[in-house]
Amino acid sequence: MKTSNAIPGFDALKMKEELQAKVYAVIKDMTPEEQVAYINKAGQRSPIWKRTETTETSTNPRKKKEMA
Repeated sequence: MKTSNAIPGFDALKMKEELQAKVYAVIKDMTPEEQVAYINKAGQRSPIWKRTETTETSTNPRKKKEMA
């Protein structure tokens, strides 16, 4: 498998694991409903979430039908 180091010294897997550990530390004692609410709230602050939400509703025919 070929690997790429677009940014020398950057380890994406390590970063992902560290971020997952931080999120887990926050949500580990929450109910499933609280976990979903936490993730949704965190996601809504993300510019990627907003862009995805706009793209999804404008290009997904199922979403258009549900919104009508």
